[in-house]
Amino acid sequence: MGTISTSLPSDGTTIDASDVNTPINAILSEFNGNIDDTNIKTGANINGSKLLAGSTSGSKMDTTFQGGWVSGVLPAQSGTIVANGNRSYDVPFATTVAGILTPGMRVRIPRTVAAPTQCADLETTSSQYYSKTTPNKLTFTTTFTCMTWVKLESYTAGGFIARRNADTEGFSFGMDGNGLLSLMALRIAVNNKEGKSYQSLPLNKWVHVAASMDVSVAGDASTLVYIDGLLVPSTVTTTGTCTALVQGVTALVVGALKSAGTNPIDGKIAQTAVFSSVLSAATIKSYYSQGLSGTETNLASAYSFNNSILDLNTTTPNDLTASGGALATNADSPFGIDANGVTGTNEFGIVTKVVTTTATIQVPEGCAIPTSGGVGSIDYSVQKVPYGMPISRGKWDVESLHPYSRAGIAISGINTWVNSLLKLTVPVGEWKLRYSGDIVLVSTVAGTRNGGVLLAVAPTNNADRNLPLYNIIYNMAMSTADWFINANAEENVTITSAQTYSLFVDITSATGTETFAFRGDKGAVIITAENTYL
Repeated sequence: MGTISTSLPSDGTTIDASDVNTPINAILSEFNGNIDDTNIKTGANINGSKLLAGSTSGSKMDTTFQGGWVSGVLPAQSGTIVANGNRSYDVPFATTVAGILTPGMRVRIPRTVAAPTQCADLETTSSQYYSKTTPNKLTFTTTFTCMTWVKLESYTAGGFIARRNADTEGFSFGMDGNGLLSLMALRIAVNNKEGKSYQSLPLNKWVHVAASMDVSVAGDASTLVYIDGLLVPSTVTTTGTCTALVQGVTALVVGALKSAGTNPIDGKIAQTAVFSSVLSAATIKSYYSQGLSGTETNLASAYSFNNSILDLNTTTPNDLTASGGALATNADSPFGIDANGVTGTNEFGIVTKVVTTTATIQVPEGCAIPTSGGVGSIDYSVQKVPYGMPISRGKWDVESLHPYSRAGIAISGINTWVNSLLKLTVPVGEWKLRYSGDIVLVSTVAGTRNGGVLLAVAPTNNADRNLPLYNIIYNMAMSTADWFINANAEENVTITSAQTYSLFVDITSATGTETFAFRGDKGAVIITAENTYL
C-alpha cells in the first residue's frame, strides 16, 4: 500500500479546490485497487490481491434479502417426519441442529409435492352435498373408519360421509347441533350403535376428524374418536341389538347425514374418506398431513375436493354427483396457508424443542408438515414475523371446546378427585394454559360446602388445591338448589413431552350427596393452550 503525502497550506493562506481534492483523491486511489495483501485480513475471500465482487454468498439469505429467512444453513431433512397430534411434529435432520435452532425460532418448510389448494364449501341453506347412487366397495359390516378435514361455519346437525337409509340401516359420520362428533352403525329398525365425543369442534378453523368402530365390540371400547390426530373421550350408546351393521342399497353421500341428502353440513370439507377397517392412531396421523393418494390400505373411497369430486380409489370408483350447486373450487385448504391467507407450497412453524438432530415444530391452523411426499430445504428465522409467517394468535391456540351441558358428575366422597372427562392434550412447548366455564353443584342436603375444580394431569392429594390452576368454586352454606359459578384460572407451563390435562372436581366437606355439572350450554367450557412464543 502506498504512502499518502500532502502539503498543507500555510496559516492565513486562502485554500482552493485542489487543497481538498488532492488528499481525497489520493485516499480513493489507494482503495481503488491499490490495497495489497499485507493489508487484507487473513482468510478474507480474495482473488490475487483484490476482494471479489459478490464474494459473500447471497444464498444464505432469501432472494429479496428482506424477507427475514435464512436459507442453505440447516442440514437436509432426513428420516421420517412424525405427526404428534394437535399440529405438533418431530422433524429429523441429517446432522445436529442443536447449534442452530432454539425454541421460539420460526421455520419455513417447502413441500416437494404440492398440497391441495381447494376444497368444497357447502351451504346448508342451499342443501348442498354430493352423492353416488348404488356405490361399490361398501361391503363392510363390522369394522370401519371415516375421516375428513372440516372447517365449520355454524353448528348444525349434519354429516360428513354416510350411507344411511333414514334411521334403519347403514353408517354415518357427522356431528350433532353442539358440534359433537358422531359415528353410527345401524342394523334394521331401532337397532343401532352410536359413538359420540365429549369434545366439540370449533367454528371457522380447519380441524381433522376421524372415528373408527368395531360394531361387534360392546360398550365404549367399540368406538374411537380423534380430533387433530389425538384420541378424545367419547361414549357409546347401543339401542336394541347391534353387533353388525346392514349396508342396504341406498346412496353414498358426502356432506350430508343420510342418503336422501338430509342434514347437510354448513362449512368446508376436504380429504374425506371411508375405510373398511379400524385404523390405528398412528395410521390416522400419518394420513392427515398431506392429500390422500387413493392407494391407502383398506380404503373404500376417498375424495380430495381439490377441484375434483372423483373417487381417488380408481378401482371401481364411486365418483360423486353434486347437488344444490355444490362446487369443489373454494380457494381454501388445511395445508400451506400463509399470513395473507393464501395457500402455497410452504408450511410455517415455530420450533418448540431441539434434541441433537431432531426439532419439534408446532404449526398453526391451516398448516401441516407432510409425513410422506417429502420436504425441501428448510429455512429458519430469528425474526418474529419473517415474510409469510402467520402470527394470528387464534391460529396457534390448541383448545378443547364444550358448548353443551356435561351433567351428572357424581362425587363419591370428600377429598376425592373426580375426572370430568373434559380434557386437552398440550403439545411440547411454552404455553399459557387456562380454562373457563360455568359449573353447577346439586346437593341432596342443605349445608356448608367446600370444594373446587382443578386443571391437572393427575392430582393425587390435598396439596394440589394450592396449585395455580385450582379454583375454589364454593365455600359457603348452600340449599339443595342448583348453585352456579363461573370457574376460571390460568398458568404458564413448560411442556417437555405432550401432557393431557383434565378438569377434576372435588369436595372437602359436605352433608349430602353432591353432583357436578359443567354447563357449557350457559357459557362454553373451554380449555386453551396459548402459544407464548408469539
